[in-house]
Amino acid sequence: MINNLLHQMFMRPAQSLLSKLNVLVTGGAGFIGSHLCRELLKEGAYITVLDDLSTGKLSNLTPEIKFILGSVNDGPLLEELIKDTNVIFHLAAIASVPKCEENPQLNTLVNFESTSTILNIAKKYKNVKSFVFTSSAAIYGAPKKIPITEDHDILPLSLYGGAKAKSEELLMNDNSLPTCCLRLFNIYGKGQESSSPYSGVLSIFVRNIITEQNISIFGDGKQTRDFTHVYDAVKAFIGVSKNLLESGTDSKCNNKSFNVCTEKGVDLNQIIKIFESITKKNLTVHYFPARGNDITHSIGNFTRINSAIGWIPEINLKDGLKMLINNDDF
Repeated sequence: MINNLLHQMFMRPAQSLLSKLNVLVTGGAGFIGSHLCRELLKEGAYITVLDDLSTGKLSNLTPEIKFILGSVNDGPLLEELIKDTNVIFHLAAIASVPKCEENPQLNTLVNFESTSTILNIAKKYKNVKSFVFTSSAAIYGAPKKIPITEDHDILPLSLYGGAKAKSEELLMNDNSLPTCCLRLFNIYGKGQESSSPYSGVLSIFVRNIITEQNISIFGDGKQTRDFTHVYDAVKAFIGVSKNLLESGTDSKCNNKSFNVCTEKGVDLNQIIKIFESITKKNLTVHYFPARGNDITHSIGNFTRINSAIGWIPEINLKDGLKMLINNDDF
């Protein structure tokens, strides 16, 4: 981690492209959003966060960040914020797949219509130079081929994935301003919610390890996932935004969708062994029947974002899990 931080310190330009720009982060009080905000501060940006705190926490934000309590579907409020904004990161969403299935209208409202509202307002203002949308590997559904490239068929199994796919389609078919979509795989790291059974599986495992509870796995534990540290996800957000700022509609990121992943699949049984190696403990695991619509294998390919901006994941899984156990920042 020291090497990563030194690399970050020396590679960041003295005058960042984001320096002194007005940046709007929707959902910025959440897990990924708050990590993004901290890095944007280091870049010298002026940050405004719009969040309804349905899942985010005000304590995730530092005093330098302007916080607005509100909805991403509040058109007049968005108009007031966007008219002075240069860069938009749209992370706000209902990320709980079961909640989206239980309330399809809310899923459509928050996970799709908010994107449409923000885009339509942003198009009116020439000061908006970059719009980065948070998509998901959920748009691929059950993959036909591993690793998954961005050319894979879009066949979401959930309403959540469907809304993300529809948002992408909207943005990719609009050439009014520089936009980019990031298809996040399984993002993990410090601050990820662990109180819900639908939270990131790694944060739940860590909670149970620390509290000396048994670990539950649904299925046989052989299902593979592409676990990507939030540090690397944040690096992708900032990297594509800078590219859009630098080259505008000629950017290699403009109207593109990129996977944010590691290309390394690991199954849940292997995760348990890594945790045992880190903690020097024998963990008790209970297996339960697989949940409906659970995807067996999900591993991405990051060639496209690497070709565009040179992005590669830097934090290997074992180091990332050590950081989780120790509650370390990156």
